[in-house]
Amino acid sequence: MEKIVKDKRDEIARLCKKYGVKRLDVIGGVAVGLSGRGSRDLDFLASFHDPDAPTRGGWNSPQFKLAVDLEDLFEGELDRVVVGIEGEYKHPSVKPWIEKIREVVYADS
Repeated sequence: MEKIVKDKRDEIARLCKKYGVKRLDVIGGVAVGLSGRGSRDLDFLASFHDPDAPTRGGWNSPQFKLAVDLEDLFEGELDRVVVGIEGEYKHPSVKPWIEKIREVVYADS
């Protein structure tokens, strides 16, 4: 996991608790050490304690609010922060790749 994420783990944990996140993983270029090679996106994969919560409320949903707060946290360091929901990536060619590179940033015990 890249330093950019490690340095903000405490703040990320605070946001995860705020929005009911059970587990948050980093995936994509930052997870595999490519952020210094032009990758300016940060991709997270989240699972929530309440499986219906992420999308409930539209723009007011925990998923959207978490993404906005994470973008604010990394403002000026990245171009984009994406928060996907655990289970969204079901395509047979994508799921094994995600399982291989995902790295836990936060897990509520």
